[in-house]
Amino acid sequence: MEYLKDFKGYYGQYVYILALFFAFFFILFVSLGISIIHSLFVAGICTVLEGLLFVYGISLIHLNNLIKWTPTSKIGFLTPGLVEIKGKAYYIKKITSPILNKKCAFYYLTVERLEPRGKHFEWVKIYDEDSSSFIVDDNTGKVEVQPFPDNMLLSKDYVKAFRAMTMSKVPNKCKEFMKKHTDLLSALKLRITEHIIDINQDIYVIGHCRGRDNDIPLIYPKYKNMFYVSEKKEDVTEKQVSNSGLVLIFFSLGMSLYVVLIAVKHSFLDSSSIPPVFLGTIAFYLLLMMGDNFITMYNGMVMLRNNIKKARGNIDTLIRERYDLIPNLAKIVKGYMKHEKEVMALITELRSSPVNNKTLLMITENYPKLKANDNFIEFQKTLERMEDRIAVLREFYNDSVKLYNSYIGKFPVLILARVLNWKPEEYIKLTSKR
Repeated sequence: MEYLKDFKGYYGQYVYILALFFAFFFILFVSLGISIIHSLFVAGICTVLEGLLFVYGISLIHLNNLIKWTPTSKIGFLTPGLVEIKGKAYYIKKITSPILNKKCAFYYLTVERLEPRGKHFEWVKIYDEDSSSFIVDDNTGKVEVQPFPDNMLLSKDYVKAFRAMTMSKVPNKCKEFMKKHTDLLSALKLRITEHIIDINQDIYVIGHCRGRDNDIPLIYPKYKNMFYVSEKKEDVTEKQVSNSGLVLIFFSLGMSLYVVLIAVKHSFLDSSSIPPVFLGTIAFYLLLMMGDNFITMYNGMVMLRNNIKKARGNIDTLIRERYDLIPNLAKIVKGYMKHEKEVMALITELRSSPVNNKTLLMITENYPKLKANDNFIEFQKTLERMEDRIAVLREFYNDSVKLYNSYIGKFPVLILARVLNWKPEEYIKLTSKR
């Protein structure tokens, strides 16, 4: 995946958190009288287990913030970078899901085996497949979405657990699939799960967009934790992502407290030392979360303000392109004018105000024959498309301003905003002149 190339830039923050985990547990275990060698070993295990759980939980909280901070874009007017879209799902090529034999836009299938893990059994994934990319359309345009199944919130359209040593014990719906994968037959219990995105189903996507020559744009997982696909509404997706992150963080804390309890019992300290050590561990987690929350608040302010600057820049670019159309328009109209003075007067007038449909109406009133001119008709279509793009980008700009102003107006972000002297942005005016 391409996002792995940017590990240092994006995932570096999580490496620092893991380093703090290791340092905290190492110092804690050494202070409990555990040898340095054993402290290094146990601190490493805690970092891998509790630390990774905590980091994954934090990354889901960050993803939830991205969903809240990113304004929804119209697909027909996407620009490169992080985008959020909503639309209907369609297939690129006609596909049928392997188990339910259903025509769909996308499917994801997993096969798990129930395997012993110590005193317990757990499901272990032994096979998965998906149908690759699909299309999302919102009536303004189409975009191809390159999925990342681990970051997709989809319902389980089919779930079946069974014990399959021979084909005779395989459920009827799974037989065609298992005939192609007889190597998956096992004396242990199997579970097949199939997720489907139906054709014309409402879908939500957040991810990085890039343009492609002679093709529709592509949304792809540049970073694993800045990409998500859901068949739920945006607010429901936010809650589920956030709740999953909090569950992982608290589970990580519970595991850490359990490890600390065992360490204290095997140290030279008595049981009266357990509460202070517990409080120290909880305080460590709180400090990590407070520090991450402070950094997230600042990053959120920067991201939201950058969204505004990006939207403003896109509008200015289109306005300059519209202004650059003046010579083309003057060239078309020139053949219908009797005197050079009329041409110069027209150019002067056009440069003093934006070229728009009102301008063209005025010109056609003075020169009715222009209505039948092919070049003028094509110019008119080009201008209409440009006006539509400007209107959509203005709407996107105002959405970005609304998100930014709302964010810096909430406690405790407003304190940081006032310290940095970051003030609310103004909404764009309906008219825009060069």
